[in-house]
Amino acid sequence: MNLARVRPVTADEPMTRVSDSEAKQESRSSTWLLGGLVLLGLLTRLILLVASDFGIESDEAVVGLMAKHVTDGKPWPLFYYGQHYMGSLEALLAAASFSVFGMSNASLKLVPLLFSLLHIALVYLLAKRFCGSKVALCAALLTAVAPSTLVLWSSKARGGFIELVALGTLCLIITVDIVRAKVVPQGAIAVLGFLLGLGWWINNQVAFYIAPIGLVLLMSLPSKLGVRATASRFVTGILSFLVGGLPFWYANIFLEPQWATFDVLFAGTGDVDALKHFEGFLTQALPILLGARRFWADADVFPGASLLAYSLYGASLLLVILAMLQSRSVGLRRVSTGNALSLFLLLLFVCSTAFIFSRSSFGWLSRAPRYLLPLYSVLPVLVAVAISRLLEFRGRVGGILATFLFSGVLALNLSSNYLGGVAQPGQPSVFRGQRVASSHDELYDWLSAKGYGHIATNYWIGYRTAFETNEQVQFTRLGRPRSLRIPEYENFAPQAVVLVPAEARLYERELRQFGFRYNKTLLGEYVAFDEIERELPLGDVIARSEFSVRASTQSQWIDRMFDSDSETRWGSGAPQSPNMALEIVFNQAREVSGLTMDLGPFVHDAPRRLRIEGQDAKGIWLEIADFSETKIFYDLRDSEFAEIPRVWKFSFKPRRYKALRMLQLESTSVFDWSLAELRVHGSGTEKD
Repeated sequence: MNLARVRPVTADEPMTRVSDSEAKQESRSSTWLLGGLVLLGLLTRLILLVASDFGIESDEAVVGLMAKHVTDGKPWPLFYYGQHYMGSLEALLAAASFSVFGMSNASLKLVPLLFSLLHIALVYLLAKRFCGSKVALCAALLTAVAPSTLVLWSSKARGGFIELVALGTLCLIITVDIVRAKVVPQGAIAVLGFLLGLGWWINNQVAFYIAPIGLVLLMSLPSKLGVRATASRFVTGILSFLVGGLPFWYANIFLEPQWATFDVLFAGTGDVDALKHFEGFLTQALPILLGARRFWADADVFPGASLLAYSLYGASLLLVILAMLQSRSVGLRRVSTGNALSLFLLLLFVCSTAFIFSRSSFGWLSRAPRYLLPLYSVLPVLVAVAISRLLEFRGRVGGILATFLFSGVLALNLSSNYLGGVAQPGQPSVFRGQRVASSHDELYDWLSAKGYGHIATNYWIGYRTAFETNEQVQFTRLGRPRSLRIPEYENFAPQAVVLVPAEARLYERELRQFGFRYNKTLLGEYVAFDEIERELPLGDVIARSEFSVRASTQSQWIDRMFDSDSETRWGSGAPQSPNMALEIVFNQAREVSGLTMDLGPFVHDAPRRLRIEGQDAKGIWLEIADFSETKIFYDLRDSEFAEIPRVWKFSFKPRRYKALRMLQLESTSVFDWSLAELRVHGSGTEKD
């Protein structure tokens, strides 16, 4: 686009008198062009959706499951399942979409997609408060063909992220109008308060908007209205805020646990490393948001992209500051109302967002800056204001510089989306870098053929499976994350275990060490285990009188392992170290077929690497089991205690032993080795 011939219109400049017909023609033309840009924005987002086959991940699936439950007639949720924050508006709207179009990935993504298109129009309206309509269209174009991060999140149903951005942009428009108005009606303040309250329920990132809006209004209203009228307006705004966020306040006041949202939001904030977060904001988050890098990426989309982004947006900021300072109504000692204070609102929004992000507990997510999406309310507007400022320069230089600025930003946006292929959303990592499969068709076909309705699998596989099978398949969680969204899912025993290959190798070795047989099926990028059963029976319990027990430490506590009380224990009395041992010596050599170890409530004290050995008639120690490179071994090293079974049952081929020995071969800096109950099994028919 050649901007050299576009003449800007600033807010403080007297408008040239034009006829009503000319004004209507210009307005009609701008409306049609804006409509075209919205369609262009739809196209850019459809390209991504088609390229990714409308794929979703489990956090999106949870929103879809919430919507399904609403359409099924279940009580409406107030918050995202499993947490006391992030309101359910997106799920409620998705339920309406399901009612019209049926339940699918596409109809789930329709809700954020429509809000993202609305956001394009709102950016235009916000920019038009500072520039002529033609330059405001540049801001709309930069939002339609946005950096890949915004395009990606324009169709992610993750609980209200893009909806909040659209709502926040509308709030900025209303605030600018209030700041510039000579008369500030109660109604405008009431609407603004209601929308901010609604945003507070949808997503607490609305704080990014509340802080600068509140400060600017506090700077603007007293000089216009006086202290008493200003106080009246603020009371109106606060009451409207409470009404807008009514679901939030109802849940926190009347439902248990009370005030749970605040416990979550302010938990651990004292340990925040603000300087480190701010460094991440500058060096990682900003390049991603500005289109120089892709989501989660460390490398630029092309060499020097970050430097180009810093230069273009840095120049834009300087030009906006210059425009603010040179506004006609700005005094030397204060920022006045009108255009200058409106521009100050935009600048303050950027600064306060960086500050709040850096001070927050989610500031570590600089390589995945979804919590900074609100910046897209303002970034294209800042560029538009800078373009408008450049066009005020005399001669062709201003037009050339404006064209360069616009073209550079647009080039960054296009590159972040399409350079080297369409920038598609990556599926979440499950285990050791292996990710969720893009397609679950092979898994679903296998589950259907087997008639299985419940599996054990990872969070990132499970909730997506539940949604895409219309809850015909539910799951019990295995591994991280441990977030529990729908507790009812875990009321049933899994019929199969579904893992990525790296974790499947550990799990398979664990099954063998415990003495199980199983079927193993490769399903594309997954491995499924089913028909898991003990290969050999544990055998009858050998009486305590038939053996003695020796411990490398704390022998005086040995009898606690045989008192039938899982609340008592033998413990090492010191952090685990290699070659700690428990030795079972039989009165005479006898056939042994298994061991049962009950960890009781002391799962965290499980042996980090356990080896079981048996001493044969010749006095040679033979390995029976070694838990290195098993899932339990990995989970213990990762302190994933929720994954560790309380009772460990080993069964093995019966053989005559003089003694058994349990060796602990790893060290820990904190945890003892504890055992609540121990049973030794001989040949017999006792079942698991």
